[in-house]
Amino acid sequence: MRRMNFKMRRAFSLAVVIMGLLLAYVSVWALDNGFSDITNTGSIYDVTDIVSTGTITTELLVTSSATITGDATVGGDLGVTGLTSLSTTTITGDATITGGATVGGDLGVSGLTSLSTTTITGDATITGDAAITGGATVGGDLGVTGLTSLSTTTITGDATITGGATVGGDLGVTGLTELSTTTITGDATITGDAAITGGATVGGDLGVTGLTELSTTTITGDATITGDAAITGGATVGGDLGVTGLTELSTTTITGDATITGGATVGGDLGVSGLTSLSTTTITGDATITGDAAITGGASVGTLGVTGLTTLSSATVNGNLIANGATNTIGATDSVNTITGASNYMTSTSSNTIATIGGGSVVTSLTGTAITGANANINLSNNSAIMSVSGSTFTITNSQISALTAAGQGLTVNDGGAVSLEGVAGLTATAGLNIDAAGDTVSLLNNIGATGHGLTIDSNITTLTGGTNSS
Repeated sequence: MRRMNFKMRRAFSLAVVIMGLLLAYVSVWALDNGFSDITNTGSIYDVTDIVSTGTITTELLVTSSATITGDATVGGDLGVTGLTSLSTTTITGDATITGGATVGGDLGVSGLTSLSTTTITGDATITGDAAITGGATVGGDLGVTGLTSLSTTTITGDATITGGATVGGDLGVTGLTELSTTTITGDATITGDAAITGGATVGGDLGVTGLTELSTTTITGDATITGDAAITGGATVGGDLGVTGLTELSTTTITGDATITGGATVGGDLGVSGLTSLSTTTITGDATITGDAAITGGASVGTLGVTGLTTLSSATVNGNLIANGATNTIGATDSVNTITGASNYMTSTSSNTIATIGGGSVVTSLTGTAITGANANINLSNNSAIMSVSGSTFTITNSQISALTAAGQGLTVNDGGAVSLEGVAGLTATAGLNIDAAGDTVSLLNNIGATGHGLTIDSNITTLTGGTNSS
């Protein structure tokens, strides 16, 4: 009896094993031929192809490679450790694929998404967090509402990421791009519009061909924007900044060249260490440019400091204007320039010149000041001041005053006591009144004769000369 029971138990166990293997085979065969769904947690431990539409209402765990040529809907989580090839796929739970993933259609995931190297020919919509550790190529649109971590990524459609985005390599988008706080260690190339509402850090170059809206931004390479650019936070560009449209910046530091062909508005400070070319510009803070600056439109600046060549069109400086170039030019040959203020100073270490081409000038130097007009001049030097008009001069020194015509007629007085009032000069004598320095000789003579005719009075004698009657 015992032997009978043992044999029956052994036969029953063997039947159960055979039945389980048969059910497993039938289940896999049914999946492969589109005749069955997995309604509970299913695990597939070998290479398996699902060639038709499959619906998995709970979790699906594949420890090897998975190829699904039809549409797949996973109601729970999807986990694949090998190479994965999918058609259009919808996953309402989490998706974890540690191998390469190829999705021929659209990919929709409502939970946490972790992918390796990924190629998606359709749209990718992820409502949770997304982590792609390998390269990603999305042929359609990419939409992520949670935190996003990407490696090198190429998106031919639109990219919308409402959470934070971290791209370990390059980011390339050909459509509309909307990002939150973003860190890109490589280059970012966007051929459509770009809107980054959070902080942006680009380790390489940033190139945008459409409208660009950035918050606080750090770019270690070049930034080339062919459309309009609006940066509401601080911007640091380690290379060159080139914008062909309207530009609105907050506090901005550019270590390379800055070329903005449209209007530029900087709400804070602007610092450029290279060549700067701007159109119409408004800067409410300070502008410090260590290279050359060319502003072809109107400029309104708080404090402007330029160490190189500076060319401005119309400029309004509300703060201090500092031009440290070797040669600084204000205005053109046909411009009208006005300097107004409570006090205006022009200082130099050698000379200052204010001149009209073909006309008068004012020259100040270490030794004096010269003011010249069409035929009038004023020269001021140490212990001397001379004003002249067509040869007539008024001269003041520290010891003498004279007012003479171009012919030498006039009054001369010195502090030694001498006074001379010269008249018309003759061939041999000059008419006039002279008092010597000692005050003891006075002469009043005309210009006739060798010494003139007239009256001479000295301390000892009075002499009247001239004609035939003189003594």
